[in-house]
Amino acid sequence: QDMLAVCEVCDLYVNPLRAGGGSSVAEAMFKGLPAVTLAHGDVAVGAGPDFCVESYEAMRAQIARYAADRGFYAEMSQKAKSRAAEIMDTDSALAEIVRAVVASPLFR
Repeated sequence: QDMLAVCEVCDLYVNPLRAGGGSSVAEAMFKGLPAVTLAHGDVAVGAGPDFCVESYEAMRAQIARYAADRGFYAEMSQKAKSRAAEIMDTDSALAEIVRAVVASPLFR
């Protein structure tokens, strides 16, 4: 029930193929946890391309890299915080929605 508290005892947010979790990745990234997710679904959209992999084999390799390379972990932790700030910025998100609607042929 308290994802932010759970994040306090975690080192990484790992998302296998499933539905749901789009808000939990934002909360994890807000706390500085890098994510590893397959490049499909709502978590992939929330996490952004820096945190997506194409297969479970790539996911295992990325998790191992986080465990072995503290510099990489620190860099990606900063990227996670930046991504969380970006996706939690309501004004920017609403502006992007308006831009998408204006540009869409469905709304002409």
